[in-house]
Amino acid sequence: MHAFMERVAELVQSEGATRLVLITNDADAINNAANSFTCPKSIITNQRPSSSILMNKTIEFHHLSHSVLEGIDVLPQVKSLLISLCAQGSMERTDRIVCAVKTDIEAILTFNMEQLGISEIREEIEGRVPLEVIDNLMSLATSIVRGGKEGNPAGALFIIGDVARVMQISHQAIHNPFSSRPDAKYSVVEEEDIKTIREFALLDGAMIIEETGSIVAAGRYILVSKAGNGGIDFLEGFGGRHIAGAYVSKITNAISIVVSSSGTVRIFKDGREILLTEPR
Repeated sequence: MHAFMERVAELVQSEGATRLVLITNDADAINNAANSFTCPKSIITNQRPSSSILMNKTIEFHHLSHSVLEGIDVLPQVKSLLISLCAQGSMERTDRIVCAVKTDIEAILTFNMEQLGISEIREEIEGRVPLEVIDNLMSLATSIVRGGKEGNPAGALFIIGDVARVMQISHQAIHNPFSSRPDAKYSVVEEEDIKTIREFALLDGAMIIEETGSIVAAGRYILVSKAGNGGIDFLEGFGGRHIAGAYVSKITNAISIVVSSSGTVRIFKDGREILLTEPR
């Protein structure tokens, strides 16, 4: 076994880990994890695993649509990936995790899910919006943070759920690109639709999304009323996108995901920020 994976194995045993999370494109490390660890494993990679590894029932494979970052930049990505695993239900609050990163750097993190502060995200979202929809939108938000618009920083606002009420408190600032073919819906849970959805998410205004993940509209402006905001705090220093996202989540049952051109992604529910991540 590779020396790095030997250290991982030692920590899994000494820490009493209930799950190993391995983030790598290294084929040898993936094979070591698949064949030498008995605890449940989540392997996050760009690689296509062999059929024999895929048949291993202790492994969950998560294929990245974007590359594993290199150098110290991989650490913010690790947090985003752990949030994604948590949202999908791969990790429980009681889990003891060993997270191994093997790129051009090698790092091993050990923690309890309760200490990480993200295990509540699944509970916050569950019952309001399907986890698959949030997970796919977080992946899309990460893509926008990293790729921007034509190489320049860009932001976006996704509003998911309670569509009838959200439409009442918003107006169409531009032609809705999703209104011309109502019979051909685009959805964030369909991989072939993501490129088109990403393009229209970068328009000014918000993208409105059904709980199922189907896109209703893009380019809508939220009519923010401070007089009837239900007690929401308008945070000093935040722009219109964040104010709109927080506001609409307060006065409706929608969940908002705000992508900032500065590189952050925030989720709002009931007027509260329930997640902040920097996935660069």
